[in-house]
Amino acid sequence: MSNISSLKELHNVLISVNKKYKFFNNVTPLSQLISTVKTDSPIITYALKDNISTKEHPLTCSSKILEGYFPNYDSTVSSLLKHKENWVNLGKLNLDEFGMGSGGVHSANGAVVNPIYDPIKNEVSDEGNFQIEHRVTGGSSSGSAAICSARTPLQKKDAIFDRLAHFALGTDTGGSVRLPAAWCNVLSFKPTYGRISRYGVLPYAHSLDTVGIISSDLKIIKDVYDILDKYDTKDPTSMSESIRKNIKKTDFNEENDVVSVGLIKEFNLTAIPDTTNQILFQFLEGMMNLKGSFELKEVSVKDIGNSLPIYFTLAPAEAASNLARFDGLRYGAKSNLEKSKDNGMFAETRALFGEEVQKRILLGNYNLSSELYDNKYKKAQIMRTEIISQFNDVFKDQHPIYPSNKMQNDDKVDVIISLTGNSKAPLLKEFLESNSHSPLDEFCNDIFTIPMSLAGIPVVSIPIKDSGISIQISGQFGYDDKVLRIAKRVNDLLL
Repeated sequence: MSNISSLKELHNVLISVNKKYKFFNNVTPLSQLISTVKTDSPIITYALKDNISTKEHPLTCSSKILEGYFPNYDSTVSSLLKHKENWVNLGKLNLDEFGMGSGGVHSANGAVVNPIYDPIKNEVSDEGNFQIEHRVTGGSSSGSAAICSARTPLQKKDAIFDRLAHFALGTDTGGSVRLPAAWCNVLSFKPTYGRISRYGVLPYAHSLDTVGIISSDLKIIKDVYDILDKYDTKDPTSMSESIRKNIKKTDFNEENDVVSVGLIKEFNLTAIPDTTNQILFQFLEGMMNLKGSFELKEVSVKDIGNSLPIYFTLAPAEAASNLARFDGLRYGAKSNLEKSKDNGMFAETRALFGEEVQKRILLGNYNLSSELYDNKYKKAQIMRTEIISQFNDVFKDQHPIYPSNKMQNDDKVDVIISLTGNSKAPLLKEFLESNSHSPLDEFCNDIFTIPMSLAGIPVVSIPIKDSGISIQISGQFGYDDKVLRIAKRVNDLLL
């Protein structure tokens, strides 16, 4: 089957299933897809989270406040991918509004359906025996994870596509790439903060936001990372060329070495379900049995339990600042001048924010208030620095910006392994009921992912086969290639 014919079939599938699954906010027109195919070489399909700017698509962040907005520039990541021959952008993906949420349910366009538990119908297989379950996809990069997880119904012998997309880009602020990937049973990678340019990515919390990669194939993740791992003068948070070169000099291949793996003792939480603990222990037992490949050690990040309150002090504060620009004058839907006379200039426009976004803006402004600034926001910044230092003391590799004062010893490790989430994807009904009773419950879904975001370190999340549970492999700040190499060893040997 030719590339053009395959794209036409795939495009028809995307249009037909999107009404139910809500993967996309905007699907690329077929004529535009075909125009990007230049040769008969294999096609790589991808899609972008709808907070990443491209000139060809509207940018909505799944919010009513940005309806009708078309950016006139490309993000750096979009521009880099466009230069790859036969790499085809399928469109812009659904997300929790402005990246705020962990379930994929806070979108003006509706909740994304998890295709693992409600698969796209395959005409050549018996779907009648499959028990459909309505489970959440995870967020905020819900569409990004779902599109990489969903298998196409085009199961012909000469079909080119197995999944709807080979990879997708999302953004990870506190786990927004890793958690949905885990709940959709695919791999994901959150690079070191500053490794991939954020230019053209609408910010949620600028000191935490990181462009991440989701795919069912770790090799594709590595290939995409290699393309995007570039210094960018347009991004003031981009890692400098000198730091990149220094890390490259010290990041040696440990292919024949025993990999030292740390288990964080503070993550031994009583709230983890027994079934999850059993799956994790079986996985770790498999590592221990591979003598000469891995050695396991207990490590301590003693203040890691403070990660949630630190994150939900800092992230909403940054969000409140970043979203202040949406006032109906410069960005966002325009105010009705007559109504504005009664309600205030910005009230009508900012009422278009969804409930979750409004809640976090209020929380952010509260944390930044003069009465609380020193006791909450400033204190959270200091505590975040302490966690960074404690992670720093765990790894063998030196932090390229904040080198540890502690001497090297046998307790240091190459990487840390932990759970990505404490259970498989929750049922949609239970998730929504829990949110209505206690909004804090949704925050707790990121308990294992937030610490790595606060430290800015690279993390790969890998699903444990046939379990619905994923583990994450974390390394020292800047040592992304090392984390990806070790993740490949783990994936090849155990998963």
